[in-house]
Amino acid sequence: PVQKNTLEQYKAIKQEIKDLERRIKDHEKQIKLLEQETVCDVVKGSRSDLSYGTIKVEGIAQQEINRQWELVHTRTEQLQNYKRKLEEMVCDVEDYIEHIQDSETRMIARFRCLDSCSWLKVARLMGYGWTDDACRQKFNRHLLKMQN
Repeated sequence: PVQKNTLEQYKAIKQEIKDLERRIKDHEKQIKLLEQETVCDVVKGSRSDLSYGTIKVEGIAQQEINRQWELVHTRTEQLQNYKRKLEEMVCDVEDYIEHIQDSETRMIARFRCLDSCSWLKVARLMGYGWTDDACRQKFNRHLLKMQN
C-alpha cells in the first residue's frame, strides 16, 4: 500500500529520478574525458641514441581511468537500483490514485499529487463551490482514512 509520505513526495521523487539520470551521464562523461587526456612525466634514463639524460614520457593515465571506471560502474549500479525503486514508487502512487473510489477525492489527488497544483488551483479545477480549504480537508480526511 502507498504511504501518505510517498503520496506527498510524488513530485520530489520524479525530480530525483531526473537528477539520478543526470548523475549517471556525468560519470560517463568524466570517463570519456579521462580517456582522451594525455599525462606527461619526466624521467632520467638511457635515450634511444644511448645517451643518458632526461626523457619525456607521455600516455594515458590507465590506472586512474580503471579506478574511475570502477567508481562509475559501482555508482551507476547503485543509482540505477535506486532509480528502479523510485520508479516503482511513482507507479504505485499513480495506480493508487486511479483506484480511489470517490471521484472527487480521486480528482483532487490527481490535481494535487500528479499535477503538483496549489490548493487554490485544485479548487479552481474542481469547479464552482470548491475552496482551497474544502479540497485540502477532503484530501486530508482521505489520507487519515488511509492510515487507519
